[in-house]
Amino acid sequence: MINEENYEFQGAGLTRKQKYDAKKRFEIYMEKHSIESYSDMQLLEELIYREIQADSLKEKIKELQESDTVKEKALIPKSLRTQLNDYLDDIIEIKEKLGLFKEKETQTYYKKWQLTKEKFSKWLEENQASREFFCPHCSEAILLIVEKKHWEAKKHPWFEDRRLFNEHAIKLYLKDIITKKDCAKILGTSVDYVDWIIDKSQDNPKFKKMKKEINKKKKQKHDK
Repeated sequence: MINEENYEFQGAGLTRKQKYDAKKRFEIYMEKHSIESYSDMQLLEELIYREIQADSLKEKIKELQESDTVKEKALIPKSLRTQLNDYLDDIIEIKEKLGLFKEKETQTYYKKWQLTKEKFSKWLEENQASREFFCPHCSEAILLIVEKKHWEAKKHPWFEDRRLFNEHAIKLYLKDIITKKDCAKILGTSVDYVDWIIDKSQDNPKFKKMKKEINKKKKQKHDK
């Protein structure tokens, strides 16, 4: 069984120098926070990867701002600012999932135990007769369905591009069959999240195709 003691930090996608820095961050997070499950440790790696990349982008932006040829902030490439904002959004989202905004480093053992029980209760609610994780190769969300004799791995129906997303619910909303509030209830999120996930999915080929088909049918219906 993989646990905190025998989990080996991977640092996939990082340079040797970045991996050294990332491993140090990983050890600090593990020391200061109650991160015990294999899936949470994998998620922590994803957080650190994004922190490293965000820091790298900040350095590039700083270099451009201090360059003699760049006098105004407006000249900083929009792609850099957009990419940085995306990383920062992901960092906040992952930290919330891991519960890192709570001051766990100052908690007593009793409070840590209470937190563990809360996380376990939430996990039970969300994983009845199933298990979920992100594939270490393709990064797609995988749902393991319990069968009598073995596990069956299936692509997770509630994630797209590593974000909470349900195609059927979004499709019903875009077709004006359900309201944004109804869609948010299905996803278990706020209505703001519905706007956010749709905005984040604009470049996803699957989402583009779905939206194109919906708009085409709406136009055909309107022309009639």
